[in-house]
Amino acid sequence: MTNFFFLLLNIFFPKLILAQTTINFRNPLETSNFWVLVNNILNIIFTVSLPIVIVLIIVGAILIVTAAGNERQISMGKNCIVYSLVGLSLVLMSKGIMGLIAYLLR
Repeated sequence: MTNFFFLLLNIFFPKLILAQTTINFRNPLETSNFWVLVNNILNIIFTVSLPIVIVLIIVGAILIVTAAGNERQISMGKNCIVYSLVGLSLVLMSKGIMGLIAYLLR
């Protein structure tokens, strides 16, 4: 019952409950700027996507080499390579797009 009473006091009268306390929050992202945060996120995305693109290109090449005349498998291999290269180009362009947007908003 006392926990429920304390909860109600905390909801309806937060100044009464927290009158003598000071709450300090530490920045978990450790960035001072929004653009630094976006740059860090893009660096992580680039680091993760590059090995994935390499693996997808190899998978597409294996599909093409092992097709043995099967047109469906050849088209699957081509699509795998093309889509992975399109994804890589989007990841590479994202840094430039972020820089352009940051420049235009300043």
